[in-house]
Amino acid sequence: MGRGLENTERRASLSVETMTAFILQENVLKKNKQKAAASANAAAGTKTELSFFEQIQSEIMAIFNEVVR
Repeated sequence: MGRGLENTERRASLSVETMTAFILQENVLKKNKQKAAASANAAAGTKTELSFFEQIQSEIMAIFNEVVR
């Protein structure tokens, strides 16, 4: 019984950590999008950063879905 509770706690902790990372990453994406809109020169570099963060977001969501499942 203790092991089941331990696994549940671990899953809950992973869920919280995953969602925290997701929220922080969303804020970074939002800021990067604002920078891209503000400056045409920054847009090219930000676009690369956005692709990177979008890939991370996709991977985080995949991990979150595994944990929640």
